[in-house]
Parts: sequence; C-alpha cells; structure tokens
Amino acid sequence: MRVPTITVECRDPYRLVAFWSEATGFSEDPANPNEPDDPEGLLIAPDGGLRLLFIKVPKPNGGANRLRLDLTPQEASRDEEVERLLKMGATLAADHREPDGDGWVLLADPEGNDFSVARRPAADDGDAVAATATPAIQPASGAGTWLKRLGSQASATAAGLRASRPLSRISGEVKMRFSQLIRLVLLLVEALIALRMLFKVTGANEHAGFASLIYRITSPLVGPFHPVFQDHPVNGHPFEVGSLLAMGVYAAAAYVILRLGRLVFTPRS
Repeated sequence: MRVPTITVECRDPYRLVAFWSEATGFSEDPANPNEPDDPEGLLIAPDGGLRLLFIKVPKPNGGANRLRLDLTPQEASRDEEVERLLKMGATLAADHREPDGDGWVLLADPEGNDFSVARRPAADDGDAVAATATPAIQPASGAGTWLKRLGSQASATAAGLRASRPLSRISGEVKMRFSQLIRLVLLLVEALIALRMLFKVTGANEHAGFASLIYRITSPLVGPFHPVFQDHPVNGHPFEVGSLLAMGVYAAAAYVILRLGRLVFTPRS
C-alpha cells in the first residue's frame, strides 16, 4: 500500500493551506482552487505523489499530535528554515538541536499542529517531506529514522519542489493578502453605507459632525444608484433604496474580483 494523502483536522482550512503552501512548496489544484469558506483545503506535491488535505472540524486541537509532518530543508539550512517558518506564523514547541549541529526543532503551525524541521542529511540532501507517526516523547537521536520511514515515497518530489517552491510561496502569500484586502475594503464600504441609511431613516442631524462626515464619504459611493429607485418614507424619513442597491452591487463586484484573483494568483502546472 501507499500513502497518497495526509489529512489534517483544523478550524480554518484556508488559513492552513496558505501556511503549508509557503512552508512546503506544495500548490493547490488549479482546476479546483481553495476558497476561504470551503470546508476543506487541498495541497498537492509538484509531481502529484503526495497530497495534504485540511478538513474543517468544530473542535480545537486537544493536545500533542500522534501524527505529524517531519520536514527536511531542500536548499537552505535547518536553522534558516526554522527562522523562516517562525516569521510565517509558526511557534516554537521544543528545541532539540545539539551543540555539534545535529538534532531537530519541533514547531507548531498557526492552529497548533506539531511538525518538526530536521537537519538535512549530508549524504542525501534531496529528502522531501515525510509523514511519520510519532510517540508523545521522542529521543532526538532517532530523527533521521523517522524522516526516512515514508521518505522513499515522497523523495521523488524533490526536484520539482525546488523549481516550484518560489512561485508557490509568492502566489500563496499574495493570494491570501489580496483576498484579505478586498474583504476589508468591502466591509468598510458596506459599513459606511449602512450607517448612512441608518442616519437617514432615523432623521439624524445632517449638520452634526459625524453624520455630516458619513454623508460626504458615502455620497460618491451611492450617488449613481439613487436615480434607479425612489426613496420610500418611513415615519417621515427617507429609506434609501438606492443605497441598499449599492451595497448589493459592491458585494457582487467584490465576489467577482476575488474569483478573478484566484485565477491570476493560482500557479499553472
């Protein structure tokens, strides 16, 4: 038997997909890109031989993992990779590095899933990601054995991993930041228009400082939509149907932009 997929239970698959894509160089399926609200996220090795599947579950990580990923650097040193992963959002769980340079480092991803980074073997610097079942307490001297248990299956990905890693790192990070920016802008616009509608329908003083500021900011945003429908009076105050239409149009536009962003930032094989 072979191990084609490693499945990880988590609370936010999209967040972990972005982290592990940058950490390993694995990429999503271009034909089925991961979405922020998907119940699962998938990453595939460059040669398609190994997949990481992240499935959303309601319960948080309850403690130490009985199954984890052991990573071996491809080009950089172990210590350089540890520093890079910490900057990406990983946390240090245990440091088993020895004075002579041997040993390994236990880290946790943004949701607390343990993984380790070991020193690259001098005789074979092409080891790829290996999945290993580990006990709760492990001697540092056995790290090399654990890394090689499934290494024969995944080592074929090394050459493709080196070639695709830079693009995967950049595209995964840019795609995540782009999605966050669009959602933040949409949230701000929708909130401002909602405040405008609330002030209008409750008869707020248009000359008051805060209300006046909201009206000035939102007028260019809702102006093109007001001629479409007439305002409806509610207790003598206008209910702006055009502003409601504007909120729907901006939400639809943001959705289209996010979909286009997925096409642009998803690397093609």
